[in-house]
Amino acid sequence: SRVAGCGCLGSATTNDWAMEPTELRRALADLGQEHVLRFHPDGDASLEALRAQLSGVDVGAFMDSFRALRAAPPVAPEAVEPPDEPTVLAAATAAEVAAWREAGMRAVAAGEVAAVIMSGGQGTRLGYDGPKGEFSIGLPSNKSIFQLHVERLRRVRQLCKPPTAELPSLPLYIMTLPLNHERIKAFFQSNDMFGYPAQDVVFFPQGLLPCLDLDGNLMLETPTTLAMAPDGNGGIYKAMEREGVLADMEARGVKHLHVYGIDNVLTLSADPVFIGRCALAEADVGNKVVPRRGPEEKVGVLGKRGGRLCVVEYSELPADMAGRTREDGALLFGAANIANHYFSLRFIREEVIPRLEAMYHLAKKKI
Repeated sequence: SRVAGCGCLGSATTNDWAMEPTELRRALADLGQEHVLRFHPDGDASLEALRAQLSGVDVGAFMDSFRALRAAPPVAPEAVEPPDEPTVLAAATAAEVAAWREAGMRAVAAGEVAAVIMSGGQGTRLGYDGPKGEFSIGLPSNKSIFQLHVERLRRVRQLCKPPTAELPSLPLYIMTLPLNHERIKAFFQSNDMFGYPAQDVVFFPQGLLPCLDLDGNLMLETPTTLAMAPDGNGGIYKAMEREGVLADMEARGVKHLHVYGIDNVLTLSADPVFIGRCALAEADVGNKVVPRRGPEEKVGVLGKRGGRLCVVEYSELPADMAGRTREDGALLFGAANIANHYFSLRFIREEVIPRLEAMYHLAKKKI
């Protein structure tokens, strides 16, 4: 078991590591990471890839964050409270749903909605050697997951088109990984963007962070390169800022984001009801959930910490708490998180981005 830093750690694009091997060794030794050069005697010039990796991360801040997180006491189970009752779509009146849908369709028609799909994952667990979105789940049409999502967005544009106007702009942002970024772009291009306007499809790569072992030592993938891992779902915010996605959204007049994972082929892309519900409530954040099947289901659930809504990982919820029920028999912690989110663009720009440096967590994974 190893530790991969999976948060939104700050990155730097400086040339601080463009130094001679002797100075490089001294700088790494100051950080307790001299072992990174154990395969290289002083004077070895084959370190350009390593220098580039180090220059992309504020290594000092990265290590400080790791040590602080490792020393922090675990969250006490009693600090986790059940969430407030969610809005249950099935229990809403027809008039309420109609009002939400109308508000969402108005926002789409005005060009104020964007879809953001977290698409970097590989299809390894599906037995597919390539990006997950390219995979066909076995439908008679043999459509890929990417095509299913894009066709839903095309339909939303058609449904929201004003009678006397052109189809509205509903930009689609595809988050990739550096290792499959070009392949995903080529897949869309080879399929003529699945009929979507090319100017409304934007690809951007997720960031990477160095992997650490349980003692906080930087890990090597090869003698000349660090082992790197995607910086987690939370890395989407930094990536959108770094790659100019937020600026592009602002230039287009986008106000509402629907952010979701590529995995869920049942996602209602840019769902007007969901968008409208959040917009009418003037919410900055919305989260679609489904009922948890039972206390043993391994899925994150909504909860509250310090009075604030949060996602509690199933591994953080003791069995006795996971099984607690309300008077009607429903689970207290029964709102299962399915990575299906609404954000206002203002919230990401003004509240999230300035606070990213304090939003870290550790993820223990086998590497």
